Amino acid sequence: MKLTIAILVCAFVAVSESGHLSRRLKRSSYCTGNLYVIFASLCATTTPPPPPPPAALPAYCFSPYFCALCGTCATTTTTTEAPTTEEPTTTTEEPTTTTEEPTTTTEEPTTTTEEPTTTTEEPTTTTEEPTTTTEEPTTTTEEPTTTTEALQLCPDPSVTTRRRRMIGGAATPACDAPGVVKVYHPDFNIVLCTGILIDETTVQIPSSCAELATMPTVMEGLQLTVGEGADEQTSGAASSADGAISGTTDITLTTPIDVTKCPGLPCIYDAATMEGFIDFTTCTTSGYGIVEPSDGITYTYDGLNGFSIDSIFDFNSADASSCKKPDALADDVAISCASSSPGSPCAGDGGSPIICEAITGEKVVVGQIEEFPCDSSLPLTFIDFTKM
Repeated sequence: MKLTIAILVCAFVAVSESGHLSRRLKRSSYCTGNLYVIFASLCATTTPPPPPPPAALPAYCFSPYFCALCGTCATTTTTTEAPTTEEPTTTTEEPTTTTEEPTTTTEEPTTTTEEPTTTTEEPTTTTEEPTTTTEEPTTTTEEPTTTTEALQLCPDPSVTTRRRRMIGGAATPACDAPGVVKVYHPDFNIVLCTGILIDETTVQIPSSCAELATMPTVMEGLQLTVGEGADEQTSGAASSADGAISGTTDITLTTPIDVTKCPGLPCIYDAATMEGFIDFTTCTTSGYGIVEPSDGITYTYDGLNGFSIDSIFDFNSADASSCKKPDALADDVAISCASSSPGSPCAGDGGSPIICEAITGEKVVVGQIEEFPCDSSLPLTFIDFTKM
């Protein structure tokens, strides 16, 4: 409507002012300017929405826990809880009076009369016969002694003193979990996964976690933490590369970790020296993951947790009760299954070590968790270092 009126007005001005060319041109310019404003006002639009995230993102980017980091969250739901008012409780205790009766004890005097005793000893005469002793010469032969040193499988002696981890999903002291690393992003308050120290400058994580953790915009803000309290140490991520074990990724730290402090380095399985010495019936795991919410939205983070492994068994793709092998996992990655009750790894526990006890009492890392079912009735999948 504005455009139609403007055109008619300008046409009228142009015809009526035909005798005055300069004035016509001036007013025509004015009309042209106004037309531009009207066209601009009619064509103005809001800023276009950002494009959707690329379809190549990992599947877990679309979960409620990780979607904020990936930018894939649909809508944000705000839940407001009604305040709870508790009635004050007043407790009145009646005073108690205790009256004790005095007790009088009278002891009768005791008189003891001892009769005098007279002892007469008869004189004793002892005659000793002379004794002649002949000693036979003694020859002593000592057997040679051979000393065998205690068998030690791990290169770091400190791991032999580590206590077994808490079981049943209980809180685990960080110093009882050698080399376990929390891979955390502070901007989103998210634990991406759990890693293990390979050396003072390298953290090993599963490749499934690396899909997200090594994205440039994510890796630049990562915090990798070991220990707790006075022993806590945190470093950043400088770069990443394929790990020596198939299915793992190594992250190089920006600053080295002091491995002489708690929790130190883990003892990682080495087939050349440890094959046949591991007791796979005494295994545990610990991770920095979260607790799955009952409402599917509100996850709970409660620090390092651990639980015992009930059994370890081979993966069988034809067996429905076997664990799940991730589709993105390469065929050459050796995996095994483990069951645990009541514990189960959940989001953020990917990369948690499977630790079994050697016959020497040392704790040895035999694998890293790859899948986290968040359900103790389902078996978990782990990368099996003993099959490499």
